[in-house]
Amino acid sequence: MLSSVSVIGLGKLGAPMAACFAARGFTVHAVDLNPQKVEAISRGVRQEREEKRREERFLTFVRNDG
Repeated sequence: MLSSVSVIGLGKLGAPMAACFAARGFTVHAVDLNPQKVEAISRGVRQEREEKRREERFLTFVRNDG
């Protein structure tokens, strides 16, 4: 039986998939081009928070630019 999985890419699909595997007891080996994503997930930071911060920064930029 499988005891570990690898997830390549920790975006909108990869991050939740990695979390689901980990919650089911699998050892998860995650890889992403952005080492901050891997670190955040390893610390247990929820991806939605990171996405929300990016969205808020973008909206602030758009409002200030126009």
